[in-house]
Amino acid sequence: MSLQSIKVSDLLHSIGTTDTVTLHDVNLEGIHLHPDHLIQWYLDLQSMSAERVGATFREIECGIISTCDHCGNEFIRPIWVDAYDCTFTADMYSADTDDETFPIDDKENIHIDEPLRQAILLDEPVALHCLDCINDDTIQTNAITPDEIETIDYSDEWGTIIFR
Repeated sequence: MSLQSIKVSDLLHSIGTTDTVTLHDVNLEGIHLHPDHLIQWYLDLQSMSAERVGATFREIECGIISTCDHCGNEFIRPIWVDAYDCTFTADMYSADTDDETFPIDDKENIHIDEPLRQAILLDEPVALHCLDCINDDTIQTNAITPDEIETIDYSDEWGTIIFR
């Protein structure tokens, strides 16, 4: 079931036309949102052709309930995504579609739940740490500094790159 569908027939019939949609306090299936920190964002739409609409999700803000990878405590992880660009098209079989291309249905509606989900999940860090663990100086990480990266020799004596 789609979170929100937006009719884009006016945009498809007037190339170059733009529109902005503002949505607040939206819950999204598949993402464990804190009830006091539901999703809010702006959506800029622009007609690109009679079959394509460009979209920019701006200022996406919410709070996800996460579990710290170090201590195991639940915490609210704030999400802020400046912008996520994608395209909606009526012709999903076109050669120029990619992972950021989503369908326009037969009734000229776009469904914004999946691109919104992707925008939020792309902000997911590799390791989740609560604020207490981030501020704990005794916790060691395997991170290396940019200066240390320059000193690592990734080749053998013949100049062959070795992957570790």
